[in-house]
Amino acid sequence: MGTKQAFMPAPRKCPPSGSYRLIINAAFFAAVITLAACCADLVSAQAAGPLKIYAFGDSITYGYAPTGAQSLTNSGSFRFLLGEMLKEAGIDARIVNGGVPGETVAGAKARINGIFLEKPDVAVIMFGTNDCMAGADGRAQVPLDVYKTELEGFVRKLLQKDIGVILMTSPPLPTDNIPALTNRRLMPYVFAVRRTALENRVDFVDNFANFNDAASDKNLMRFFLADAIHPNTEGHKLIAEGIFDVLRDGGSRYNQWEKNRPAAGEEDDENGEENASDASENDDDEGWAAENLALEKTYMESAKNKSCSAGVLTDGERKAKSRSDAYFTSYSEDFPKWVLIDLGKTLEVKKVRVYNAAVLDVRNISVHYALEPGKYKTVGEGIFRKPSSKLEFQLKKSVRARYIKIEIEDSYGGKNRVSLAEVEVFGAR
Repeated sequence: MGTKQAFMPAPRKCPPSGSYRLIINAAFFAAVITLAACCADLVSAQAAGPLKIYAFGDSITYGYAPTGAQSLTNSGSFRFLLGEMLKEAGIDARIVNGGVPGETVAGAKARINGIFLEKPDVAVIMFGTNDCMAGADGRAQVPLDVYKTELEGFVRKLLQKDIGVILMTSPPLPTDNIPALTNRRLMPYVFAVRRTALENRVDFVDNFANFNDAASDKNLMRFFLADAIHPNTEGHKLIAEGIFDVLRDGGSRYNQWEKNRPAAGEEDDENGEENASDASENDDDEGWAAENLALEKTYMESAKNKSCSAGVLTDGERKAKSRSDAYFTSYSEDFPKWVLIDLGKTLEVKKVRVYNAAVLDVRNISVHYALEPGKYKTVGEGIFRKPSSKLEFQLKKSVRARYIKIEIEDSYGGKNRVSLAEVEVFGAR
């Protein structure tokens, strides 16, 4: 029998990858070796055969270049670059190209059995760009509800076959010069991927966020080919780094999740609640760790107005200068309001601060925590009585949490209008 190398390095300091922790087969990650790599220790193991990764997607996965051939396949695609990163880490890996140009989830449905035949350890899935593209009638090629259903179907079928899953959002569009394909069209599909990853507890690489984060000068075109749709080698490098970070930080596989994790709130007090205090005038952090655990972390929203900027709730800016600097929604009753922040791993949490914007009035806020989505306990409730203020929610003792959920309703109890500027999470010193 051959040997399979796999690894589980300790976390390293690097830019946020927007990725949820991958769950990899514990039997596959066993023995330990140390390798210096960007301040990280790599943990290596021996098992049967090379690590096999199936890349399932559209032309971005395929390795599209202007010639129409696989010009990036053997040099600059994320698959090749990921393989090189794994090789440098001492990992024997085989990456299968399951990308088809022009593909949508509807078309890919017929190809899912091909993944099972390959029997990979992990499947990396990225669809959305073609799905959201408008046809001649102005409608998306794949309606959003169909996209969600098919994507979740892929995830469940793979998990049933004991195949690990990494979901990825599509990269953003660097310009809005193609009317049929804009970020406004793409964003609902990005949100759908994020939600599917959270609800199914599979790992996640947020390419949409990572590309925007990397373009500090707002020049996204440097990561794309001239067609302003497909990433160039620099863009593919960002994708490869996101996947590598997920594999690097991986621990147990999805089917070990329940066994290895304690119940939500097991270290909390009897009722799990502590009343919030309006701490607008009190900024004393004595006894608290100074680091904001939520800074630049990935989050999901129930709904928001289209002119909101991405990532504003965890960007470190407490005061919103304009509506684009705050998370806000319309007045419609069609928008239940909540925000779910993923801290990236289980942490000791003892305080949550929520800042509101300058443009809105009274709001009722409740804060909840969980080790996994859907199993929340309440930290406390409070009311914003004035604009540009904050609410501080404190627990008597720290609790173990990965997810922080903020629920908002207006002063009359209707879950509609809402505006937040920032959310901060702190642990005990």
